[in-house]
Amino acid sequence: MKHLTNRGLVVFALAALALSSCKSKEEPDDPNRKNNEKVATLDHLIIQEVFHSGNWHPRGYPTKDDAYIKIYNPTNKTVYLDGMALLMTPFSSNIQLELGQDCDFRETHIAGDKVIQFPSKGEEYAVEPGKVILVAHTAIDYTKDVEDGTAANPNSFDLSNANFEWLTKEQINEDDRKDNEKVPNMSVIYSGREFFDQTSPSFTISSGYGLIALVKLGVPAKDLEKDEYKWECTWNNASGGHGHGGSGTYLKIPNAWIVDAVNLCPKEAFKWYISSRTIDAGWTSAMTHRPSKKKPLGLALVRKHDGKNFVDTNNSTVDFEVVEPSLRVKK
Repeated sequence: MKHLTNRGLVVFALAALALSSCKSKEEPDDPNRKNNEKVATLDHLIIQEVFHSGNWHPRGYPTKDDAYIKIYNPTNKTVYLDGMALLMTPFSSNIQLELGQDCDFRETHIAGDKVIQFPSKGEEYAVEPGKVILVAHTAIDYTKDVEDGTAANPNSFDLSNANFEWLTKEQINEDDRKDNEKVPNMSVIYSGREFFDQTSPSFTISSGYGLIALVKLGVPAKDLEKDEYKWECTWNNASGGHGHGGSGTYLKIPNAWIVDAVNLCPKEAFKWYISSRTIDAGWTSAMTHRPSKKKPLGLALVRKHDGKNFVDTNNSTVDFEVVEPSLRVKK
């Protein structure tokens, strides 16, 4: 290389640039690629575990309400959950969409279809260094009979001591269940075009598709009703099936507000990135694309630990492993 003339160097650089630009925008990266060669010291809350697959009931059907998320503080300082939110995207990586003109916001924003907020009372909900916060769909002991008639499931968990439950009191009452008064409920910010409707369809992760994000809101929740946070979009289905196109109105959340995220998608079903790769350069799931009794449910996504720190390279394929859930009681 040192024998090249200045003109030769320019030609070589232009050729290299041309080759690098040939890669399709939606061509998946190597899922085992790390965003960073070394795992940096973590300075933010992380999603430590996601249980979204459900459990098989002895009577032969899958469960979905025993879902949970664990949030961990790997830093050396106390962090407050007050006012933070959990977000689920309307899109999933298994169905590729061709976004309409001026609709591709992914490098700067993320779309929120279901957004729920932790109780906000200043600095009440402290997450001390090394502490885990358990956020459950509903804070119920699913190993025992439930008020709505759900039979006890020995394959499930006791979630009655969760730190938070993401269903609101109103949603729980609509399910003919009794709210666990000892566990704070999260509140609905946005759900399917509706703001602050506590009876609207709930945040859910049981489908196994879509991106979950922990968000530190940069404005008061009420300000999200402003037009600057509204995203109206049309699209065509590039994957085939499931209709030919559609439109929707969602929250437009700046990427800078994202604390941590996990893109749920079975590895064999991936079609496209639904967020910037700086948010998540990979994808993962504790489920197969078409789960069946021959492919048991009941596994969790658990963040890897290298012996010193939890692994966080902003690549879910690299950062998580599919293992037994930590709440499983060993028999």
